[in-house]
Amino acid sequence: MLNNRQPRKRENKKFTLIIVPGDDTDHPKSYVLGKFGLITISISIFLLMLLIAFFILVYTPVGQLFPITNIELENKYNKQIVQVQEKLNKLINEIVILRQYNVQLRKALGERVDGLDTSTTSIPNKSLIASDLRKQNNSNIEIEAFESKNENFAGNKTKILQSNFSVLEIELPLTKPTLGLITRDFAPEDGHLGIDISGKIGTLIYTPAPGTVIFSNWTYNYGYTLIIAHGSGYRTVYKHTQQLLKFEGEFVRRGDPIAIMGNTGTESSGPHLHFEIWKDGNPLNPKNYLLNINN
Repeated sequence: MLNNRQPRKRENKKFTLIIVPGDDTDHPKSYVLGKFGLITISISIFLLMLLIAFFILVYTPVGQLFPITNIELENKYNKQIVQVQEKLNKLINEIVILRQYNVQLRKALGERVDGLDTSTTSIPNKSLIASDLRKQNNSNIEIEAFESKNENFAGNKTKILQSNFSVLEIELPLTKPTLGLITRDFAPEDGHLGIDISGKIGTLIYTPAPGTVIFSNWTYNYGYTLIIAHGSGYRTVYKHTQQLLKFEGEFVRRGDPIAIMGNTGTESSGPHLHFEIWKDGNPLNPKNYLLNINN
């Protein structure tokens, strides 16, 4: 037996939206909506509410009560903060080094420098350093100059110093004559008129300033010894060397190799260089002159 029933059509339900005014002057208004229209209006209202909530959280103080965390963004900012801090620490270290050099040079020129400790290795507050540098006399480096060139600051320290202390370009010993560890300091009260720099036999010794060799020979107590006159009353002495590379009457420039470290002479107790600086016949403490004394 055949089934003659026809399939029932799906009914398109309608929804009536009635808007009643707050006063009695107007009549209620009604809108007939299909299922699709009702869904569209509901979604639109929901999205509008989300948009309003977003603006409230982002652009009003209310957002501080409900902070939105972004781990990726926080990690990025944290890395940037670390990088900035590292650059700042590097710049402050360079400022400290320059300040130490400056004090050493001022002492070497005979200026009285009180209350400044050049041996510190700590990193002070940047604002304190800036304030201190601005208070120093006209021979100091302007802090604005090297702040604007901080990227090339480390490589330009020598040029900056030379431009501010042009008188030092001629005779004054400024650089450590050889690599090694200082094992004995300047102690004139004990008859030790220089510093001892210990190192390996064969290490080159360089002149810290231009001048003329006035003595280059063997001595019983000090072994192979070399003396250089730099002008303006300055002389440097090098004792206990293994071999002399320059001889009397030769002119040397700053940084020229002049001898090789050794262990010669009866007063030598091991491989080292005994280095002295004299001015007008008086022994001076080399640590007050040499810029790279800690290297």
